[in-house]
Amino acid sequence: MIRSNYPDPREPVVMDAFTAGWTLAPCSLRDVQGIPHALRAPKARAVTLYELRGGTDAFAAVKLYARYYAEELDCDLPRVPAADAPRDGLYHWLWVMPSRDEGFRALGAAQFRVRTDVIGVDFFVQMELCYLHPCARHRGIFSLSWPRFIRRLQRIHVPEPTMALKISLYGKPTVTLGTDEEHQVRCYTEQPECRFHGGLMQQSSPSLWQCWGKGEDGNVCKESWTARANLRNAKEQ
Repeated sequence: MIRSNYPDPREPVVMDAFTAGWTLAPCSLRDVQGIPHALRAPKARAVTLYELRGGTDAFAAVKLYARYYAEELDCDLPRVPAADAPRDGLYHWLWVMPSRDEGFRALGAAQFRVRTDVIGVDFFVQMELCYLHPCARHRGIFSLSWPRFIRRLQRIHVPEPTMALKISLYGKPTVTLGTDEEHQVRCYTEQPECRFHGGLMQQSSPSLWQCWGKGEDGNVCKESWTARANLRNAKEQ
């Protein structure tokens, strides 16, 4: 069984072609309004990441996956606005792939919120929701999407990441924002920032970034940032 319309209060069960097991069907969409980013990789299977710009069906799918996210992780339900509601400071993304009949299948959703309420930090973007349907996991979809997220949002804070997120984000550049230890926020960035000059470091090897900026005294800054050396550190964070 595959549902032909969305939203539908029933939860149809379908055969997962990847695992040959029975699972809940990804919800279906008639169309998607947004900016598409194709994820070109063998295991991504023609998946496209959309930065949403509207669409009742698409936001209903985000709300559905927010509920799944809260139930699976036993956490508070992320607040997802309606498609026609103001979304100042909110970014919504949807992973989709073409349906066998028509329209699309929504494979997952993500929501980010701009925060300016932390003392001593001008702004950062917090990940509030990131959910992939079980059919779409372990395909490298999130890892392929991360460069799009970080390029668009610049500073992303991931509160209480799951082990899957820790592994996916292992070795990614980070920066600690704020001078007050009580209100410091650790964010992922496209490039780490020098804690002395505030400028972006330059990558000199796959795991090493260096500043090389000149200070007021004319001396070259030798500050560097090194990716963590082993996966055990990722589990302990």
